[in-house]
Order: sequence, then structure tokens, then C-alpha cells
Amino acid sequence: MTRCFRLDGLRALPALVTVLVLLAASAGGALAQQYHNGNLGFTVEVPAGMAEYQSVTSPEGITLTSPDGLAVVNIFGSWNEAGRSLDAIVEAYKHDVPDAEFTYEWRGRDAAVLSGYQAGDIFYVRIAMSRDRSRAAILSMIYAPELKVQLDPAVTRLSTSLSIR
Repeated sequence: MTRCFRLDGLRALPALVTVLVLLAASAGGALAQQYHNGNLGFTVEVPAGMAEYQSVTSPEGITLTSPDGLAVVNIFGSWNEAGRSLDAIVEAYKHDVPDAEFTYEWRGRDAAVLSGYQAGDIFYVRIAMSRDRSRAAILSMIYAPELKVQLDPAVTRLSTSLSIR
């Protein structure tokens, strides 16, 4: 399972500064890793339970893969050169994943969430736009259904901490 969701019309620029820092999390003192992409201006907290995941960084972001390969997390940023609205990006995403069964969708002013099933796996996507709409940060996670109970807290932590300046 190595699916990576990309959206046409969004272009990534090499990051000048990408930092992975250990932070003490406020809840229970558990350690979380904060991933910060300085050039594209987004930050996300990676839960301590994902410390054993294999990580691969690129100028656009980071991919985390569980040791058994049953869960993949992609966190990346892109320039919105086409000037597309959040709604247009969401619709393009939905079009680019025709075999997905979308079971949940939420759209706010600066962010959107999609989730559902694809090829029997659970997926979750959060798209966050910068206020000036010049950039987007995208969290996509796909994992086997048997990991749902284990990974639901991680999905929440990743999603609520994803921010873009």
C-alpha cells in the first residue's frame, strides 16, 4: 500500500528549511514529533505512536509508512499556482479518486475533510489552505480497516494539528 494523493494544478517548491523536532505533548506528557516545512509554511504533529513508522522526506513534505505496510500517511504542501478555490481542489480530488466511496465530507472556510473507503482500505484527507490561498497543506492517510481503533486517535491528532500560515 503505497498510494500517494496528488492534485493537479498544485505545484510543490523545494523547502528551504524542513525540521523534525521532538516536542512534549500537552496531553499526558507523551512525545510527539512536530514536522515543519518552512518554505511552504505548514506544520503538523506526528503522534508518538508513529515513531516506528518509516519516514521519507521530500521538498514537498513527508511520507510515513507503518512497519507492516498497512498504513501510509502523506503530509505535503503545494503552491496553488492555478489560484483554485478550496471547493475546486476538493472536487478535483474527488474526481482523481474515482474508485473511492466517500462516506464523510466537511468544508469550512480554510479547510476541508474527506474520508471513506478505497479498495477496501480506510482513507482520510484534510486539505488546509493558507489565508491568501497561495498554498495548500494536504494530509492523506490510508490504512487497513483492522487498524481503525488503533489509528483513530492518530488521525485526530494529525488532522487537528495540521496548520498552514
